[in-house]
Amino acid sequence: MSESPVVEVRDSQEQKSAITDIAGQKPTLSKKPDSPHAKIPDAQSPHATHPNATVQESDRGYSRVSMVMMVVFSGLAIGSDGFNASIIGNIELLMEVIYPQALTTAVAARLSNAFMVGMIIGMLSFGYISDKLGRKTGAVLTTTILVLGIALSAGASGLTDDGMFWMLIIARGIAGVGAGGEYPVAGAGAAEATDEAPGVRRRRGFIFAMIGDLSASLGFAFGALVPLILLLCFHQQVRHYEAVWRVSLAMGAIAPLSIFWFRYRMVVSSAYRRSSMKKQPIPYFLAVKKYWRSLLGVCGSWFM
Repeated sequence: MSESPVVEVRDSQEQKSAITDIAGQKPTLSKKPDSPHAKIPDAQSPHATHPNATVQESDRGYSRVSMVMMVVFSGLAIGSDGFNASIIGNIELLMEVIYPQALTTAVAARLSNAFMVGMIIGMLSFGYISDKLGRKTGAVLTTTILVLGIALSAGASGLTDDGMFWMLIIARGIAGVGAGGEYPVAGAGAAEATDEAPGVRRRRGFIFAMIGDLSASLGFAFGALVPLILLLCFHQQVRHYEAVWRVSLAMGAIAPLSIFWFRYRMVVSSAYRRSSMKKQPIPYFLAVKKYWRSLLGVCGSWFM
């Protein structure tokens, strides 16, 4: 009974000495633990190292890369839409020489209007699809439809020239759905990507002008240059006109295919994760009530 207190005193002294040794090993503490000048590194100090600092820095760097790639590839997608929309008017000049009887005024109008009607359907449908199914799903689906329509257009055939033109009209409509879907998908993706950095957010208007106007204008320019370059490659011989218009249509798939892998592996933006409408009803009435002036101006500009 008399030995138990002695054991307890020895244990407590050993604990105190161990604590003192551990405290003495910290370089930030003064030699006297009880000194009022002893300083402990603050978590908010710039010299303090957070265990997840490296991970956060890599995430910020990857977000910047993803943001830049999203903006660049969105512009490339809109540019490909301009190319595919304008190419048919240029190759119709070659078709008039090859198919003088089948290519009537009505057929030429159908070829031009099929793509535009498809674009309207794609614009109206893929805005909802990308909100409900996700940005990645909408981007992959619209690229797939566009490439499918281009492939069918380039390989259009039939028992007669009229049958070939009807297949070409339908294929152009399918390609138009994919091209029209690029506008809401690429526009929303670029807008949400620019929200990742405050410095880029202030230049959002300039970025949208580059994506919408410059990219589409370059697409229209290439739509006129490609048939001319191919004509020079084939020495402007009439017997090669069919190859020229088919290759010209097929080249419209280069841009969508080049960005397909990125869209398949792209990272969903923080803005979409915060305000996703996948499991919520879309408040159409409130959107129209608040933004009806902007919607009227944007929609009206498309008819000018």
